[in-house]
Amino acid sequence: MLPGSVLSPQSVGCHALIREGARLVATPEHLLEDLGLPLPGAAAVQIDQASGWLLAALGHDPIGADELATRLQLPPSDMQASLLALELAGVVERLPGGAFQRVKGP
Repeated sequence: MLPGSVLSPQSVGCHALIREGARLVATPEHLLEDLGLPLPGAAAVQIDQASGWLLAALGHDPIGADELATRLQLPPSDMQASLLALELAGVVERLPGGAFQRVKGP
């Protein structure tokens, strides 16, 4: 089944994506699987060395990404992947205003 008629100009983009091997992402879990990231509730989280340094620099109080980048002497763009990985792992949470904070344990 196609997402539209092969004769319809409105379906050209969808058909091209299918020909290129597009994948259906219907849930956040599908996206995490496709990116090779751990699913929520997955077993122990592995934190690489870069994320470990970031977590140590984060401390326990909320901090903005720019201030954290200054503390680590890194461009903010270099931290984004590690912050996202820590956030998806449930170790860090993003707060309103773009600040980050460690998640408190039980």
